[in-house]
Amino acid sequence: MVWLIHVLSAWVRPRGGFVAGSELKYLLRRGSGRKPDVSVILPGQPPPPRRGAVRRAPDVAIEVVSPTPRDARRDRIEKLREYAAFGVRWYWLLDPAMQTLEIYELGADQRYTWASGASGGRSRTCRDAKGSRWISTRCGWSWTGWGTRCLARATCRTDRAGGRLAWPV
Repeated sequence: MVWLIHVLSAWVRPRGGFVAGSELKYLLRRGSGRKPDVSVILPGQPPPPRRGAVRRAPDVAIEVVSPTPRDARRDRIEKLREYAAFGVRWYWLLDPAMQTLEIYELGADQRYTWASGASGGRSRTCRDAKGSRWISTRCGWSWTGWGTRCLARATCRTDRAGGRLAWPV
């Protein structure tokens, strides 16, 4: 996760955005909060408060799928539902066991739809209704002594008109 935070920060921070690890807690509703493994607040949004829980959704919440079935269910079902209700625009799931990256985009109906994904070095591109490419992902996997990390292409830009996060190939 350190690598991913570093790469995202290299693009986001100079433009006025913010990237954090699991130290930020988001107050999803009264008495309930979550700490995504990585969260991204894109340029143009106010930064999170220095202390206390964050009451505004990040633009991107990234979770690494936990290896146990109970925890994997929480990452794939419970958090997906909770982040959608909170208003997180994109939910990314990195699954080390399956070597996949899944990207979900929040729709106007407050539900996520699959936007893009990658597995084992293969990339996928999502196109909008006009056929324009707006998100492309590529995932390579590297085993370390303590786990895996996703090496997603990490030069990104935002399209202000459409509010999309784009990852050029």
